[in-house]
Amino acid sequence: MKRRLLAFITCMSLLLTTGCMAEKNTTTVSENSATAYSQSNTSEALNEKTENAKSEISSSTELTSSTAKTAEESSSSSTTKKTQVKTTTVKQKTTTVKPAADTVICTVEISCKTILGNMKNLKKEKTAFVPSDGIILKKTTVKLEKGSTVFDALKTACKENHCKSNCRYCKNGIQLEYEFTPGYNSYYIEGIHQLYEKDCGTESGWMYCVNGVFPNKGCDSYTVQNGDEIQWLYTCDLGSDVGNTY
Repeated sequence: MKRRLLAFITCMSLLLTTGCMAEKNTTTVSENSATAYSQSNTSEALNEKTENAKSEISSSTELTSSTAKTAEESSSSSTTKKTQVKTTTVKQKTTTVKPAADTVICTVEISCKTILGNMKNLKKEKTAFVPSDGIILKKTTVKLEKGSTVFDALKTACKENHCKSNCRYCKNGIQLEYEFTPGYNSYYIEGIHQLYEKDCGTESGWMYCVNGVFPNKGCDSYTVQNGDEIQWLYTCDLGSDVGNTY
């Protein structure tokens, strides 16, 4: 009887011990499950935060890129606007130079073309002084003081210019010789470029005309006006061969 009771107590004790261990194991499993669940939730939360962070970084990068592109386009547009500056061409007016109130401007030409058709009558020693085209001085502009005469214009033109052949007689300008004649109270032109009166016949010598007209007065008595065209012409026939009809 005592043995049976002892055995019963022992069995009950084992059952109680086993139950407590099972409960303890169950509690441990439950705690482990809770821990695992908590870790799972934490992992998911971390993953979600990571994804959100990546998304925010991506958005920030795109915004920065977009902002940079917009700034670049704005800068480019600004540069283009600055570059596209309209160029204005200023047209300068052509101003005609007018002589001062105390000066006059005219032209002077010296020609011996008539000699070319009368070479047989020209003195042989004077052949070297006749240009091949008969022009001793082509039309040249001369500036004079107001009130100057045709004689003054001739002297100025000969002083300021040289003959085309640069002969030894024209080192200081075109050779010119004149004489004052008291009877006419005027200067008479004897020779230009070594070509004198009667060098090409008894009726040869120098004459002048202004604007195509031969004045009936001495060259030092004709006052020059602005724009006058003066010609000194060598005649071999008292002027008829150069257009003087009087």
